[in-house]
Amino acid sequence: MLIQPIDQSYLPLLSTLIGRLGAGAETFRYFDKRPINIVLTHEAALLMLDGEEPVAYGHLEREGDVVWLGVAVAQSYLGQGRGKQMVQALLDEARAGDITVIYLTVDKTNLPAINLYEKIGFVVDSEGPHYWKYRYQVQ
Repeated sequence: MLIQPIDQSYLPLLSTLIGRLGAGAETFRYFDKRPINIVLTHEAALLMLDGEEPVAYGHLEREGDVVWLGVAVAQSYLGQGRGKQMVQALLDEARAGDITVIYLTVDKTNLPAINLYEKIGFVVDSEGPHYWKYRYQVQ
């Protein structure tokens, strides 16, 4: 597996990955209201590849003083540790960029993602009607 920063040339592969999220598209709705090229403006945007095949996507996006983490894994690669690898790569990017706190939201029904984030050290910051907001102190 190779994790690459996303530039313009990787946008078609990212688009392919989005089409391969399967049921995961129900909980990763990031691109529902955003153009795909928004990733070019993020603090970090990474694509995991298995050869030429896109496997996972992750980003760190700054909104004012808040940095948000987002991760998506192709359905055929779920349960293989790809999400964990992507989160770890994003945490490395955060450390390199002197980012000290990261937030994310996760649907309350997305138990595999909740388990992953909690094992890594994310803690619940607040609750919405259908989601948890998590916070991670980067060390």
